[in-house]
Amino acid sequence: MALTACPWRRLAIALLLSVALTSPVNAVLLGPGDAVTLNFNFTGEMPSPPYNRVFVQGAFGAFSPDAIADISLFGQLNGAGTLFDHFTLVPFSAFVLQNDSDAEILDGVFSVVIKDLSGIFDFIAASAAGDASGGSALIEPEVVVQRATEPSTLALLGIVFAGLGLARRGCRS
Repeated sequence: MALTACPWRRLAIALLLSVALTSPVNAVLLGPGDAVTLNFNFTGEMPSPPYNRVFVQGAFGAFSPDAIADISLFGQLNGAGTLFDHFTLVPFSAFVLQNDSDAEILDGVFSVVIKDLSGIFDFIAASAAGDASGGSALIEPEVVVQRATEPSTLALLGIVFAGLGLARRGCRS
């Protein structure tokens, strides 16, 4: 069947192209309960840690009017260690963190956790800079996404498995 003979295919391709062309390449769409962990590890960077000051910046894309982001800075990777900073953003497009006093952060191995408390939003990008007397190092994080499991998704899955079980039972009779 030719592409022009199927108008819904053209619409689907146009929609996919518009999303692909307007969304940042590494954007992560977050919904309520979802989280993104940004792991920063300056090990092996020049100048090497410890740093005198660390800056972290992040950017967000489109967001719904009810979007609320919860941002936390931890002294170890994967949201572990001491909680050094915590704040909530409503509405928002970016965040900046600075730390010049905590050894767990200045050692260059830390994480930032961004949780979606309400609404939906795109997380676009983040970077961190470590300042030392010999200059600055700039890195991008390892990004880990944790999705919240919706109760309706679990219910739908249960209905599907029940239907498969009944269908299988009907085939035996």
